[in-house]
Amino acid sequence: MRKVYLHIGAAKTGSSSLQSFLSFNPEFQHPETNEKFLYCCILENGKIIFGDELKRRADESPLKYAMSANVFANPQILDVLKSELDRIFETGCTPIFSSEGWLRRAGDFHNTKFFNTLDISAYVIVYIRPQVEWLNSAWWQWFAWEKTYKSPQDAWSYNFALWANHISQWNDLDGVQKVTVRLQPSDIIEDFLSLFRCSLEHGMSQKYRVNTSLPPILIKFLLKYYFLRSVHGAHVDAILSKILKFEGKSPWIIDIELAGQIITACRSDNEKLLGMLDEASQEIMKNDPRWWDAEYYKGRYVFNEKDLELSGGEFLSIVTQTLRALVINGKDFELSRKELFSIIAKGIRSLIKFRK
Repeated sequence: MRKVYLHIGAAKTGSSSLQSFLSFNPEFQHPETNEKFLYCCILENGKIIFGDELKRRADESPLKYAMSANVFANPQILDVLKSELDRIFETGCTPIFSSEGWLRRAGDFHNTKFFNTLDISAYVIVYIRPQVEWLNSAWWQWFAWEKTYKSPQDAWSYNFALWANHISQWNDLDGVQKVTVRLQPSDIIEDFLSLFRCSLEHGMSQKYRVNTSLPPILIKFLLKYYFLRSVHGAHVDAILSKILKFEGKSPWIIDIELAGQIITACRSDNEKLLGMLDEASQEIMKNDPRWWDAEYYKGRYVFNEKDLELSGGEFLSIVTQTLRALVINGKDFELSRKELFSIIAKGIRSLIKFRK
C-alpha cells in the first residue's frame, strides 16, 4: 500500500507557518531509513504541484505558503488525483499534504472512500490547543468579520473545537493507519520535523515565519472599515503586517463566564483527548489549567466596544506608515506595487469617510 502523510490542522495552531516552511523546504529525508519526503499541494482540478512550481506559487501568494485544496468531496476528481499520485510515487518520495480545514471534514473523506479509491495508506498529523485560546484567535481570523456572529458566544455555539470528536472520526476512516495528535508547541516547524526524525538544518529557508495575528490598532482599523476585509480575508492581515509595524497582541475578548462555559462544554471531550496523546503530552495537558480551569483567565483584561474604537491619532499613524511604504516602493516590505496602490487607494477612501 502506498503511503501518504496528511497534516489536517487544526486551524490557529501554527498551520500557516508550517505550510510556509514546507513550501520553501519541500524535500527532506529520514536520517535512519533514508525515506524521502516531499511536500506537495493538491489543486482544485486534482493536479498535484511540488518542487519549483509549488515554491513559485507560494512566493507569489501574499500569504507566502501553498496548501492543498478541498477536492476530496468531488468523486470526479479522484481519477485525476490517482494519476497524479502515481507520478509522485514514481519519484520514490513519500508525499506530504496539508490543509488546516481537513480536521472537521472526515465525513467527506469517508463518503468518497478517498483512501481506498486512491490505493493509499494515510498517516495523519493534527495539532490542537486549549479551546478558550483557540476561540479568541479564531474570532479575529474569521468570526469577527461575519455578520452572523455578534459576539464570541455566538461563534462558540457551533462547537468547532471538540478536538477528540473530530479526531475519532479520522481514526475510524478506512485507509487511515495512524493519527498522531500533538499539543501546539512553541515551534511547530521543529516539532513537525521531529516526527520524521529530522531537524532544522543549515540551508533550510525560514524566510517566512507566518503569523497573521494582528495588533489591536489594526484590528480596530479593520473593524471600522469592514469593506477592507472579508471573513476569508487573511491575505489582508498578511499584507498589512508587512507594511505596518505596531506592537501588541490581538485583543482578548473572552470573559471568564464564557471561558467557564467553554471549559465545561469541552471537559468530557478533553478527557477523551488525553487518551489520544503520548504519555509526555498527557502529563503536560493534565497540568495545564488552560484546559480545565476558567480561573486561569480571571485576571485577563477583556476588551469592550469602547476599547475597539479607532481614534483619529491611530488612524493617522496607520496612514503615515502606509504612505511611507508607498514612497519607498515596498522594497523593504517585499510588497508589489499593485498591493501597495490597492491599500493606499482604500486608505484614502477611508480618510474621506472617517469624519462621517
